[in-house]
Parts: sequence; structure tokens; C-alpha cells
Amino acid sequence: QIGNRYPDEELQRYVNLVGRTVAANGQRPEVQYTFAVLDSKTPNAFAGPGGYIFITTGSLRVMRDEAELAGVLAHEVAHIAKKHMIQTYRRASLVSALQQTASAFDKNAAMYKELVDAATDTLFDKGLDKGYEYEADTVGTEIAVISGYEPKGLVRFLKKLEKMTDSKGGWFKTHPPLSERINKLDALLAGRLSGEKGIEQPERFQKMMSAHLK
Repeated sequence: QIGNRYPDEELQRYVNLVGRTVAANGQRPEVQYTFAVLDSKTPNAFAGPGGYIFITTGSLRVMRDEAELAGVLAHEVAHIAKKHMIQTYRRASLVSALQQTASAFDKNAAMYKELVDAATDTLFDKGLDKGYEYEADTVGTEIAVISGYEPKGLVRFLKKLEKMTDSKGGWFKTHPPLSERINKLDALLAGRLSGEKGIEQPERFQKMMSAHLK
């Protein structure tokens, strides 16, 4: 499966700070979001039941700044904001997991692993609707901008994934082609969001990764 929770608490805290910054603008303030770093070399991020959003160490290693991290986390927040995950997990009969809260998963290691395994099995097998992915790319980028981040973070990350040799199989076989997602985001950035600016924070991000990502 995808991996266990990465043991460095400072890294977990940092990702939660960035995640909660974008989640505050995610249109569903009633959701209690929790962000968790998983120990896996494969670049990946996904939203699970219970307001959980997971990102792998493989993704963090690909990134160069906080704007990219915020863009990826905001994409997952958008999936939850637009209720894509509720519909996806209900189709997969993960209704009981949807009724759990993030704090319940935190207190129960077996339940935590079950959540990660069930979510990845569902998403690997079926994937998300292409329309969901495109909408989350757009809304997530808008959320990142509203949160004060430079708008190109997500598309820069996707362009890096496109260049990686393993981006044709595994996780990516259940997503729309990266080239399609990139083209749509480039059009958004050249159009409606063309004048938007924001922070990138490469120094803070790289300092955190060099100190806490082994």
C-alpha cells in the first residue's frame, strides 16, 4: 500500500499549517481538515474520508517551494469542498468511514491504516471522474490564490510529474492525462488569473525539507 505516517512531527506540523491556511478558504468551514504526510517514494496526494488529506514524501521531494505544496493541498481541499470525495466513497461503500472524524483516526492506528488502504484501493481501482479533477485543479488554484500563494504552484508540480518516467502508470492511470490538466491550467493562468501574484516561500520550504525530510 501507499505507506505509513511519516514519523517527523515538525514536518507534519508544517504541512498542516500550510494545509489549514488554504483550507480556511475552501468554502466548507464546517469540515475539520487534517493533513498527514505518508512515507512513500511515489509522488502522490489524495483526500480521504473524515476530512483527511494525505501527501507523500515523494511529492515533497519533487517540490521546490511552499506555493507548490499549497497548490497541491488546495487541489485536495477543492475535492472535499465540492463534495467529490463523498460521492466517490459512497459509490465504493465507504459510508462508515465517512462518518468518522479525523480525531478518531488519529487515536486508532489500525483505523488509520484501514482508512489509507481503503481510500487508495478505491482511487487506484476506479479513479476520480475527469470532471472532478479538472474542477479541483481550477478551484484549488483559486483557493491557493485567495490564500496568498503564487497561482502557478499546482501547474508547476504537474509539469514536473509529466516529465517523470513513472507518470504513465500506477496512480496516474486513474487520472486524466497530465497534459490535459496542464493545458487547462495554463489557459486559466493566462486568462482569468493572469494578473494574480502571491508568495512562493522557497527558502522556508527548503529549510524545512532539508531539516526534516530524510
